[in-house]
Amino acid sequence: MTFVNLENMMNLVREIGVERFLAELSALIAEDLLCWPLFDRTPRVAAHSHDGVIELMPTSDAIA
Repeated sequence: MTFVNLENMMNLVREIGVERFLAELSALIAEDLLCWPLFDRTPRVAAHSHDGVIELMPTSDAIA
């Protein structure tokens, strides 16, 4: 699995184009939302840092 940092994301968008990137991303989001009832969800978890609080919403499914 590749870590998706800013450089990796910029390279991907440059390679396939903004329109294709957004179309494929929105299709994947829509697919995930159809399976939302199957996801194992936990309440928000607060992670504290010197800049403030980061709220995480962990989710997973049986595939991962």
